[in-house]
Amino acid sequence: MKYVSLYAKLAVFSALVFLPCGSSAHHESWHRVGLEHERYGLKVVPLSIVEKRFVIPREGCAARGDCDLKEVIFFVEDDEFPIDPSIPGDFLGRSTMFMAGIETESVAALRNYVFVQFIRGCMWNSTRNPDGTVTTRFSIARDHLGERTHFVHRDWTVDSMDREPAYSADGESGDRHFLLQWSDPRPKWIPDKQEKLFGEEKPTVPFGFVTDFPSPLAAFRASDPNAKDFRGIPGEALNRSLELRMCLYRTADAPSTTDGSTKGFGTPIVCYDWKSSHVFDHERGIFASPQGVHKECSRPLSKEEQSNEEFLRRMKTPAP
Repeated sequence: MKYVSLYAKLAVFSALVFLPCGSSAHHESWHRVGLEHERYGLKVVPLSIVEKRFVIPREGCAARGDCDLKEVIFFVEDDEFPIDPSIPGDFLGRSTMFMAGIETESVAALRNYVFVQFIRGCMWNSTRNPDGTVTTRFSIARDHLGERTHFVHRDWTVDSMDREPAYSADGESGDRHFLLQWSDPRPKWIPDKQEKLFGEEKPTVPFGFVTDFPSPLAAFRASDPNAKDFRGIPGEALNRSLELRMCLYRTADAPSTTDGSTKGFGTPIVCYDWKSSHVFDHERGIFASPQGVHKECSRPLSKEEQSNEEFLRRMKTPAP
C-alpha cells in the first residue's frame, strides 16, 4: 500500500464471521519484545507481538467450499524507534507491521482465495505551541479507490489504492494474485523486505502472504533539538489512529471492483481485526495507543483542509 505524505520530512516512512478454531500461541519472536535491535539501519524496540492462527476445520468444508484451505495466520508487531543521541534533532517514532498468510493443499489452490482489507480512522499532525495550546491539522494524503485524498476514513471502507479490492491485486496486469508474496521456507515472522511475488515466480510452497506497514511513521520532533524530556514542551507530532480488518474470501466471492463498501461481497472465511494506534500525548511527552478511533478522526475538515481536499482530488492518481 503506497501512502503520500504532505509532511515532507517524514515522508520517507512510508456482519463478518470468525471461525471458532482461532488460537493464540507464544511465538518465538516474543523474546524480542523490549530488546533494541536494528532495522533499515535504525534502532528499533518491539513493544508488542501478536500471533493468531485459524486452522480450517474439515467438517463442513464441502458446503463452505474451502476443503483446499488448511490454515490462515495473522502477525502484528508494534515498534518504537527511540531517539538516537548521535543524530542531531532526531525524532521519536512509532510503527506497526502486519502480515496475513494462508496455507493451502497445493500451490494452485492459492488462487482460490484473496485477502481484502477494510479500514477506518485517520492520520493527523498535532503541534504544541509555545503558549501551551495544541493545534491539529490533516495534512497526510493517500491514494484511495482511484483518488487522492486526505488520510481520513470516518467509516469502514475497503483499503485499496484503486477500485480492485483484492489486497494482492496488480492494477497494471489485472492479476488478482500478482502481489501475493512467498518464500521457501515460509517466513516465521513478518519479513523486513518484500519477498518473491506470485506474479513473477511460481511458488514452490503452498503458502502465500501479504504485508502492511502503514506509513508515514508516527513521530514526534521537539522544537528544541537538545530536549531530553518531552513533557509539555513545544514540538510537532504525526499521529495515527487506525482500525483495520483483514478478511480472507474465496476469490469468486470478492468483486473485481468496489465502491469501498461490502456491496457485492460474499461471506468471508475468516477476518482479523488489528490496529495501528500511535497518538502523542503532549502533556505526558509520550506516545499512547488508545482503544477505538480517536475523536480527531470524526471532526469536520477546516476551510483550509477542504480546499486542500479539492486540490488533492483533482490530482491524477499515478498508476501503481
